[in-house]
This record gives sequence, structure tokens and C-alpha cells, in this order.
Amino acid sequence: MLHGDSLRHISKEWNLAEEDFLAVKCYKNYLFAATLKGLLILNLTTQNVSYITQEDGLNSEFVYSIELAENYNVLWIGTNQGINKLNLKKYIEAGITEITSFGKFQGFMGVECNSNGIWEDHDGSLWFGTISGLVKHEPYSFKKNRLPNSTLIQNIKLFSEDTLLKNGSELPSRFNTITFYYKGICLTGPEKVLYIKKLEGLEKEWSLPSAEDYSKYANLAPGKYTFKVKSRNNEGIWDAQETSFSFTILTPFFKKWWFILGTILLSLSLISGIIIYRIKSIKKKQRLDYERKVEMSKIELKALRSQMNPHFIFNSLNSIQHYIFNSKTDEAIKYLSKFARLVRIILNNSNKPTVTVGEDLEALKLYLQLEQMRFEDKFEYEITIEPSVDADYDIMPPLLTQPYVENAILHGLNPKPEKGKLCIHFKAKDNFLVCTITDNGIGRQKAGEIKRTMPVSKHKSLGMQITEDRLKILNDMNNSKLSVTITDLKDADNNPAGTQVELYIPING
Repeated sequence: MLHGDSLRHISKEWNLAEEDFLAVKCYKNYLFAATLKGLLILNLTTQNVSYITQEDGLNSEFVYSIELAENYNVLWIGTNQGINKLNLKKYIEAGITEITSFGKFQGFMGVECNSNGIWEDHDGSLWFGTISGLVKHEPYSFKKNRLPNSTLIQNIKLFSEDTLLKNGSELPSRFNTITFYYKGICLTGPEKVLYIKKLEGLEKEWSLPSAEDYSKYANLAPGKYTFKVKSRNNEGIWDAQETSFSFTILTPFFKKWWFILGTILLSLSLISGIIIYRIKSIKKKQRLDYERKVEMSKIELKALRSQMNPHFIFNSLNSIQHYIFNSKTDEAIKYLSKFARLVRIILNNSNKPTVTVGEDLEALKLYLQLEQMRFEDKFEYEITIEPSVDADYDIMPPLLTQPYVENAILHGLNPKPEKGKLCIHFKAKDNFLVCTITDNGIGRQKAGEIKRTMPVSKHKSLGMQITEDRLKILNDMNNSKLSVTITDLKDADNNPAGTQVELYIPING
């Protein structure tokens, strides 16, 4: 820089990194220089250094030429990508950087400017030297684009398929992904067109300005929508009226009020039906259980009566009387004592749904001892219990074995001329308590023949029938598998040799 008679080295004084300056202009207290890093501006008063680059609006930072024009109100900047017009008045007065760029798309042919290749003619025309020749620009004939764009919605896609839709179309709920393609028609600067858009029904505010010329909306909920779009021309003028397209996505049938109401009513009907059916089932089950319990009570009462039948009591009292009349006081007392114990045990066990094997055997032994005394040792008996049976732990319904034992004594052993034998055996097998009652009496066939020849007795033994009825009801109530098997025994010559009864009782512990 020449200052008076001396030459000053500004770069060294101000520590400028730049060494190459392709053009320099000075206006007032500002020095403007063309560099390969943009436009360098030096404030000679404040010694402030700044740059104008692409971030400020230059079309390139390779600045080859600069020129002051229009009475120093404008600084023209030539680059390798076109020319730029800096509003110098605004920059100096207010520090505002306002740049207008002209390139290939704005009609500036040649694009790349030469160094010091800008000249303002006396009539205000500008001449630009480019690598493709000389370009003339008449700023006074330049007119700004005051015409708003014409914005059109060019295409609509449902998912990825092109479609033709009328404004106000109703779409099935499955077509809920829609894409709008639009274009703002601007002939003077189409690459500078910006858009704002919104989808009413989904968005409340307009979007930020963007050059993107399509909008995609996915998984839209059922409802009414209106897509609106505006565009801005190259001079920043927005459409006065937005372009819009309205459409409706229908509610699927399973979300409509009548379907929901129908589903609710159907569900309530089904639930009510299930509840009513369940209540009826419970009542029916309760009624059946009650009837079974009543029937069981009747059967148990009959079982008690069968064991405490007047015939047995009468015979027992006769036996006691016989002992007394024959001065057998000890036998009478002994018989009476056993009889009393038997009655007490039978009455006590009859109040229980189950008893232990030991408790049931206690009553059975007393009964056998009384019958043995009454029939004056007409038979002998043997009771065996295998180790697999826990008499103090395994349980069974009470009063089950006595009717079969009674039947064996009265109809099998008593009619036999010689002394008979009764064997009672308990074992556990496959979760069953197996009670086997075996007598070597006359057998069922001969006992039936004798019974038919005897006069009709007022006493009718119903013990076995009552027990069978008990077994059936107990199985129904407890879903168990109580069962009884009766086998006629034969000797080697196939003659009757007695009877065997097997009771199968599920083990409950």
C-alpha cells in the first residue's frame, strides 16, 4: 500500500495469512481484495479483517475479479462459478451482507470469470470477461420476479403405487400410507424454489421451508385430512393461496360403533350364558351331591340297621339269657361286655365317612367273637394282615366287611355239619386295599337250596344288597373304584368247597 512517499506492507503489519491477491478495490475506509478464500474486506480505520464466503451466499470462494459500480453502491464479484452482486451500501451502513448470485441457471454464460475481467460502461452496462468470451449485463433492464409461483400437486402414491385420486376421496383403512409429489412453477429460478407444507388433521403448524418436493405420511389413523402446500419463487415471494387436497381414511368395520356395540353385546350374552350355564351346572351338581348324600345317609342307616338288626340283637340277648339260666354267669357277663362294646363301636364308626383299618377290624373281631360264642364254636376264624397294610394309617369306609362275614357265617358255615373255618386276609396291591373273606362252608348253591326249603322268615337279610348300594354311591361321590368279586370255590372233585369274597378298596392315607 502506497502511503504518501512510502510503501507499507499491510500483510505483515496486520498479520494477514493471504499472500495472493488477484484484484484490489478501495472505497472510503474499506479495502476489498479478491482471494482464493473468498472476498477479503479490510477496515482501514479499525484494522478489522473479515471474509465473505460461500456461507454468506457466494457461489464460489475462488474470487478472480471485483468491481465497484452503480455509484459505489454495488460491488461485483467474479468467481469460477459465476458472478455475485454485493449490496455495498447496506454492508457499509448497516453491516448487512446481501448477495445476489448469477450463474448458469440465471443465464450467465461462460460462468468462470477472468482476473480483473469486470468493467462498468458509461451507461451503467457491465462487461464480464470469461473463459468463454465477453458477457454484457444491463442492470437497469433487470426486473425482479414479482410473480408468485403456480404450485401443483403432480402425483399421489398409495404406498409405492401411483394412483389417480379425486379431491375428497375416501380411502379404505388399509391404504393409510400416502405420498404427495408437488412442483412450484418458477421459470426465472426453479432451483431456488422452496416449499412449506402441512397435513391438517395430523399437523397444526406449517413445516420449515425446504427444497424437498414430496411429502410422505405413513400409518395414518382413520379420519379426515387436508394436505396443503405453498412454494416460494427465486425472489422470496410466497404463494398467496396454498394448494390443497382433501381425503378421508375410513374407519375399519371392527372399529365402528355398531361393530363394537355388537361385539360388546355378544360378549355380554356369551358371558351371561356361560354364567347361567355355570350356575345351573353348580346347582345341578349340588342337587346331585345332596341327593347322593341323602341316599348315602339312608344306605348307611340301613347298613347300621343291618348290623344292629332286631334278629341279631334278639339272638344275642337269648344267648345271654341262656348263659344266665344255665348258671354260666361269667360267660353271660363276658358276652354282654363284648356285645356292649360292639354296639358302641358300631354307633361311633357310623358317624365317620372313613375309619382306619384297625378301627374297622376291632368291630369285626368283636362281632366274630359274639357269633362264635352264640354258635358254640361252630366255626373258627383267622384274621391276617400283610406288612404292606398300615392298620393305623390306611383308611376305608366303615362297616363294609361285616355283611359279607355275616353272610359267610349264617349261610355257609352254620349249616355245615362239621366245624367250619373263616379266613379274613388284608393286603395292599396297586394302590388298593384288598380284603379277602374265605369260608369253607356249603357254598352258595346249596345255601340257596336250603333257603328255598325253609319257611318264609319275617327277618330278611339285606346286608349284602345294602353294601352293594353303598359301594355304588361311594364310587359316584368320590369318583373311586370300590368293587367286590364273589367266587364259588370247588374241591378236586369239582364239589362246592366254600365261597371267597374279594373287596377292592382304594387306599387313602
